[in-house]
Amino acid sequence: MITMMMGKKKKKLFWLPAISPVISVIISTLIVYLTRADEHGVKIIRLFKGGLNPSSLNQSEFNSPHLSELAKIGFICAIIALTEAVAVGRSFASIKGGGPFSSGVHEG
Repeated sequence: MITMMMGKKKKKLFWLPAISPVISVIISTLIVYLTRADEHGVKIIRLFKGGLNPSSLNQSEFNSPHLSELAKIGFICAIIALTEAVAVGRSFASIKGGGPFSSGVHEG
């Protein structure tokens, strides 16, 4: 909430609300580390066995009766995502004062 209000008050900090989730994770991690919360019952993951999940490509079925329906849904989702990406790009272009996809008058 605070970062959202700061972003609205000071236009140069428009990016602050976007990174507030990362800031909150960093601050909470520091609080747990500095207060030694693991000694007071907070469970901490110490060792994490990294790596990729095993592939499930061998379980794919391309002869399913639902494949055409799945393709339609995927195509619609892709069109919606493209529309959203263009809208975000136009929004950033209008903040910066113009760009190849902005509909406003170029400053200069």
